[in-house]
Amino acid sequence: SGYRAYSVKALSELPLQYNHDDFDFDTQIIIQLLHAGKRIKEIPIPTYYGDEICYVNGLRYAKDVIKDVLVYRLARKGLGAPAWVTHHSEYVFKDSDGSSHSAIIDMLPDHPPCRILDVGCSGGLLAERIRRHGHWVTGIDVVKIPGVRDRTDEFHLVDLTKSIPEQVGRNFDFIIAGDIIEHLPEPAHALRNLARLLRPGGQILLSVPNFGHWYPRFRTATGLFGYDRRGILDNSHLRFFTRATLRRMIKGSGFDILEERTTGLPIGSVAQKPGSHRWAVRQLDRLLVRIRPTLFAYQFVVRLTQHAMEAVVVESD
Repeated sequence: SGYRAYSVKALSELPLQYNHDDFDFDTQIIIQLLHAGKRIKEIPIPTYYGDEICYVNGLRYAKDVIKDVLVYRLARKGLGAPAWVTHHSEYVFKDSDGSSHSAIIDMLPDHPPCRILDVGCSGGLLAERIRRHGHWVTGIDVVKIPGVRDRTDEFHLVDLTKSIPEQVGRNFDFIIAGDIIEHLPEPAHALRNLARLLRPGGQILLSVPNFGHWYPRFRTATGLFGYDRRGILDNSHLRFFTRATLRRMIKGSGFDILEERTTGLPIGSVAQKPGSHRWAVRQLDRLLVRIRPTLFAYQFVVRLTQHAMEAVVVESD
């Protein structure tokens, strides 16, 4: 018809200010509405242009439409971070074999229930899984995701760039910092603050993405560096780590590494069944990670304890 009618309420929920100013503006609105789960219904309106004929460059318009669809599809998979495509802030639980969350759970020793602090707990999905083993889990995060209080034993709003409030507690047996320190401007300072919350002999379980992985190396070397919605180049990451820089930061923060593990590409549970081409890719990825972790490891997962002298100082404080 040449016209479309939109609900004002629906439009107010879309990030229209980031849409293009060209003719593919309407394509982006349609994508945004579908992404938001809105209903689209055409309303027939008779149209008469008269002498006001609009000459559209058909090839350019078609190219922009195809580009918008591809950008959206890639963004849904976590590649790229177009501002006109909204995304959820909740951090999902990684339940596939070989993920950082499964490695963290596996690193927790099998002993009587203990007190655990989940740093950057998001919606509490990891905390919920840990509580099934009888542990008491306190979650902290800078935002409160709906449902987090039901999945944790305690929850506190905490900004790790500032001092940690006393009500969070102390003498934790374990502190879990899963994929969190790369979001902080001063990760070493945050680790030293967290050390004060550990009991003597307590440990920190830490995971970070590997910037030395072939994917960011390729993007950087080819001049295609940019941020994604998630993964190593997540657009909320402030700091990047290779294995060497991670080890230096850990040592400089007063910790020793008791155990170090690696994870491969987050292909997910779909790659677990033999006979699938994705399963074959997963097996190859695991082999490459073992051969050269600095190039093929997707994440590093480490178990830390304080230096003996550092532990004495913290205890005396």
